[in-house]
Amino acid sequence: MRGFLIVCITSLIALPLFGQQFDDQILRHLRPLKSSRADVLQVAKKVGEYGIYERYETAQSLLDVLYSDGECVGHGWKVGAGTVVQFNVYPKKEVILEDTDLRSNKDYVVTLDDTLTSYYSNKKLGLRVAVEHGGAIRHIDHRPTALDWALRCRGFPEYDPSSETYSPTNRYVLLGDWSKWLYGALGGDLKKVGDEDRFSASVFIYSKDSDSADALRLKSSIEDYAYHRLKLPQKRVKVDYGGIREREEVEVFIVPDTYPPPVSRPLFPLK
Repeated sequence: MRGFLIVCITSLIALPLFGQQFDDQILRHLRPLKSSRADVLQVAKKVGEYGIYERYETAQSLLDVLYSDGECVGHGWKVGAGTVVQFNVYPKKEVILEDTDLRSNKDYVVTLDDTLTSYYSNKKLGLRVAVEHGGAIRHIDHRPTALDWALRCRGFPEYDPSSETYSPTNRYVLLGDWSKWLYGALGGDLKKVGDEDRFSASVFIYSKDSDSADALRLKSSIEDYAYHRLKLPQKRVKVDYGGIREREEVEVFIVPDTYPPPVSRPLFPLK
């Protein structure tokens, strides 16, 4: 898993970074959940594909864009096919963190993973900036903002760009009868919570349809195992129904107590 560090930024200085250092056309014309593929093509030339993203280029940047395939499925937003869900900007010209006001802006939370990449995330603005260990800004990720909450689909959690950087500690696929799953397998994952006071665990249980009865029964069993058999504090182990995926799964995250809590990652809306 990735290791994380959280840092609070303390200053009232505004952040001029995005308007001054990066492609102004991108910032003026593109908005997650509002812009279309045609809007992207007005400011950038398509040069290929990169995984689930389409890749574009401008004079100043490379641009990876994720489009919706339809309402809710996969991304959790009520937008039609061909709508921009999110995009990442990669500057061609090197920009150094210390040349911006980013570090001094109190609205950003900083997380550090085990590759020594820092992520400066602003939930309100839907922005996340990835900074390499040497201080160069690698990319800026544009996500839906806090004002877009009304477009969130039922069954998907409140969006948080910080939590998106987490990697699950473990994932279990449940085959057959849920009641026969040996949830004691979680003991190895939860051991770190018991051994070190500074970590907390989040366990999410996913069903493959809207019938969550089996998932909720498993939730109770895991809570009993964690709180009574392992004697772990309830405030440091949270077990929740995560929503609907293609298959029945249990996913575990272990993060520092001071870190923003993980949120579930369902793939389909609740009906």
